[in-house]
Amino acid sequence: MHAMLKKVAGAVPAAALLVALAPASAQAVTTAAPDPTVGAGVTCHGGAARISIKPGLTFGDKAQTWTGAGTTSGCNSSDSKLSVSSANASFTGTGKGSCLPALGIPNAEMTGAIRWTMAGVDLDNQVSKVRGTAKLALSGATFEGVVTDGPFKGNKVNATANWDFETNIVQAVAGCFTGGYTDATGTWDTLTVDVA
Repeated sequence: MHAMLKKVAGAVPAAALLVALAPASAQAVTTAAPDPTVGAGVTCHGGAARISIKPGLTFGDKAQTWTGAGTTSGCNSSDSKLSVSSANASFTGTGKGSCLPALGIPNAEMTGAIRWTMAGVDLDNQVSKVRGTAKLALSGATFEGVVTDGPFKGNKVNATANWDFETNIVQAVAGCFTGGYTDATGTWDTLTVDVA
């Protein structure tokens, strides 16, 4: 009987050790793969951009709400292991703007999202949320901010768009005199995400 109790007592620590190791093994199996965008940046050139302003720019300085969108291709990552081919972005913002002295919204707050096309990255993990400021003018727009969530989190964002001047100048003049300049279209010149 004494020998039997000794065997049982020896088995208890071994069983406890197996139980203690089991959660650690399970945790090792479920550990997420490293984020391939950490420490990487991306630059894109070319594409289409548009913006809509409400209630629209007039000759008095008024609070405006704007939405913008754009697509850009020709993207390249600073990390050769990360294949980024294009981006589709949408932005919203607020700020005061008018037709004079300079048509536009000189200081706008901005939030938005950039959906990247990245080879080998799950679709659910391809959207960067961004926040920053924008300057909207007759000739184009500039955006500066930071990625707050998603791929490239913590990195700086810079973007420029150029409006189609010949088309938009007619619409701008007409809009300023008839209730508000509300829409512009053009080209997305650059979109850059730099490591902060």
